[in-house]
Amino acid sequence: MKDAIAINRLTKKYGDHVVVNQLSLNVEEGEIFGFLGPNGSGKTTTIKMLCGLVAPSAGTATVNGFDITREADQIRRTIGYMSQRFSLYDTLTVEQNLNFYAELYGLFGEKVRLRKQELMDMTGLGAYRKKQVGTLSGGWKQRVALGCAIIHEPSLIFLDEPTAGVDPVARRLLWDLFFDLSKSGMTLFVTTHYMDEAERCDSVGYIHMGNLIACGKVTDLIEKDDSIEGQPEPVEVVFEPAPPVVSPIKVDNVLQDIKQTGYRLRVEVCDAGRANNVHMQMKTTGQTVTGKRKKTLEDLFVNLTETEELKALGRQ
Repeated sequence: MKDAIAINRLTKKYGDHVVVNQLSLNVEEGEIFGFLGPNGSGKTTTIKMLCGLVAPSAGTATVNGFDITREADQIRRTIGYMSQRFSLYDTLTVEQNLNFYAELYGLFGEKVRLRKQELMDMTGLGAYRKKQVGTLSGGWKQRVALGCAIIHEPSLIFLDEPTAGVDPVARRLLWDLFFDLSKSGMTLFVTTHYMDEAERCDSVGYIHMGNLIACGKVTDLIEKDDSIEGQPEPVEVVFEPAPPVVSPIKVDNVLQDIKQTGYRLRVEVCDAGRANNVHMQMKTTGQTVTGKRKKTLEDLFVNLTETEELKALGRQ
């Protein structure tokens, strides 16, 4: 499979501050790539470099085969960009916004009319074409933003936290559109803070303080984390009907952590082989034990983040 994005030791510094540190990764054509990390980790700066908007301090990268430093104009003609703060014009209608962005990309006449109708059908915006964008809900505004970002039929689109602040139903519908675009052959480079969205990507990269600390297929990363000796294995407990006072649980000194959220309690033990002891002890207290839960991408990234922060403090 050909790479839509190829990054080799890409670095960005502002003075002595390193924002992105020797980043190397590849994104295959047609895949949905999730780029994750805490706020300030370097995600948006990376996207700006890949779009040719910010010059790198060191390293190289190509997007759709074009070099980010020498061929930025060609890159911008073949990509789309969408974020939670997309520059829509609230006083213009849906159709007027699409017309405006079509002109920016040099599209006119019958080609624009056909492309607009295609986007209206795809996004369900047909009924809102004469409505001012400022009157629409967040989810529908993002559909307009998506239409504007792909009106010129790019082969790759950058989605910078596209569903932030959007209600759960609208988030799901937007992701249905993203999957449709991926199936059509478009490459999607997505940043998100939602782990359920990250798990729907084909591959993910996790960046922390400018450093890429994990990258690969989602299933491979989770399985690799499960295979690491000493990693905590979550055991989930459900309280019914109401949460009692949580008392300390001691199981042969293998307890890693206890986390309570609402009616749910997650017990983590260092030794996965001793997780059954936690089950037995909790059952004697009358709790409903739901079983050993399979690790998720969130578990992996929480572990990685904690490890990196301990390293930064010189404790590992």
